[in-house]
Amino acid sequence: MISFQVLKGSNVLAIAEYCEGNVLDANAITNTCTNTGEYYSKDGGGKLFITASKKMLEYLEKRNASSTEDMLASLRGKSRIGLDMTISLNKDVSTLALLFDKKAHELIRDEMQKLMARINDEYIQTREYIIDETGNKQRVFTKATALIQTFEHHTTRDLDIDLHYHNIISNQVIRESDGMLTSLSAEKLIENSHKIRIETYYQIAYRMQKELNYDAYLDAQGNLRVLDDERVIEAFSKRKQAMVELAKQRYGTDDLSSLSREQVKELVMATRQTKKHANIETLKDAWLDELAELGYDEESFIKAITHQRTHLMSREDIEKAFNIALSIYDESEGIFLKDHLYREYLIRLSDVAKEQRAVLVSLDDAQ
Repeated sequence: MISFQVLKGSNVLAIAEYCEGNVLDANAITNTCTNTGEYYSKDGGGKLFITASKKMLEYLEKRNASSTEDMLASLRGKSRIGLDMTISLNKDVSTLALLFDKKAHELIRDEMQKLMARINDEYIQTREYIIDETGNKQRVFTKATALIQTFEHHTTRDLDIDLHYHNIISNQVIRESDGMLTSLSAEKLIENSHKIRIETYYQIAYRMQKELNYDAYLDAQGNLRVLDDERVIEAFSKRKQAMVELAKQRYGTDDLSSLSREQVKELVMATRQTKKHANIETLKDAWLDELAELGYDEESFIKAITHQRTHLMSREDIEKAFNIALSIYDESEGIFLKDHLYREYLIRLSDVAKEQRAVLVSLDDAQ
């Protein structure tokens, strides 16, 4: 999953949304809130890396900005600190990476770093206004680069296992055409977020199959998975369980998909807790105990996700996946969009590879 959160705060860079679960006026934020650097540096992995152009790094050096807080303060707007682009891994993938296989963990980190470099190169923009031939003022978008700070977290608010990455994109960016500091425009990034998500998960699945011999795949929604056992997902999804119980009370159903967007949003806010922090090693022991109740230890978990794929995908397999994706849109009554077809194609590549017991092709070879 990819989600976006605009970060706003006071002069001490407090983030109200992460304090009490309420969006407060900046002037009302108290010392009970955690500041930006403190919040993001907690919870396991902490700060991993920064992604920035040479011009951006030179600007920060001139401002003597080296800490998380100083960097954000140097690039904030009047009320905005930046944009948090959070990328989350499913519970089974989190379990593999955080409990059982450091190589899988490093592979995911490596793909996150490559993704941030790509986002900074392809999706960061700024707005500017020009006067057209008729004398009218027109808004245009031009290429820019941001400072992106990536933090790794390991838990949900309910302290379930949950590997996810907060990528803090600076509010101020450097316009490529003239090197001027200007405001971020995130429209292109947000519009392409579904494509980015599925491409990223696909590439991780490909590398896990090829390099680690794991049966990684994309599910019907394009999420990265390694284990079919839904009990593991449920065991580490206390927030969802709380939402289901509340839905039963308020709406008489345990099917969240049957509710309206407004009803789901209400449940999300009603079950949202203040972010907790705990000793990660203690949590790992508790997570292992929960897995043991489901019949898994390290050996049995790894055995369950190790694949028996015997060959690389053939050209015929790739064409079959594309034709399946195309047939879905031929039969649909919706608007045909190229990006939608592309996303469906990547999911179908994963399906066909699994069916044929074949190893996925790389993202470059799939295109």
